[in-house]
Amino acid sequence: SQLRGDWRRTSALIAILLGMIIYFVLTLPYLHVTTATVLGNNRLSAEEINAVLGVSGQSIFMIQPDEVATRLFMNYHELASVKVSVYLPNQVYVTVSERQPVILWQQDGGYTWIDSTGVAFRPHGLAAGLILVNGLDMPPVNIVPTDDPLRPTPYLQKELVDAILVLAPSAPADSAMIFDPSYGLGWMDNRGWKAFFGTGMQDMP
Repeated sequence: SQLRGDWRRTSALIAILLGMIIYFVLTLPYLHVTTATVLGNNRLSAEEINAVLGVSGQSIFMIQPDEVATRLFMNYHELASVKVSVYLPNQVYVTVSERQPVILWQQDGGYTWIDSTGVAFRPHGLAAGLILVNGLDMPPVNIVPTDDPLRPTPYLQKELVDAILVLAPSAPADSAMIFDPSYGLGWMDNRGWKAFFGTGMQDMP
């Protein structure tokens, strides 16, 4: 009976000590993250990325790298990859790579950037050498969604992107490319003539 009582007192003392340790671990300012260090970003600022990370002021022990990376992917489709690393006492490093735009797609009074895989994302800053395409209507929609829920479904088929890249150097310097759902890719020259070349990459050259 005495041994049982001693064990209960010991267990209670251990529980109190563990509770105190957990309390101090979660509340000590020394273990709280001030801001994440962002690496690899170019157009997106570190401030924009930190705004959606949700790590500032958090205890280092409460941060789940996978959850932080998911939050960043969901907010910024312009990110191709994200890696989050956590280090004691209070350091969070976020390494990103950004999608590189190749097309400036205009449609219905709006515009978006599109990368070489067909993914559309919000323009940030300036990008030189983009191919301007005026979409007269929606591009083909028979695109298979990605298996990864964090990967955005492309806005343009990869074949259409490749066709734009091949055809663009042949377009007149003073004419923007046009996409028509019925006739495909083409342009209007300075005389008002329209020329269309379809969307098939095989015959585009």
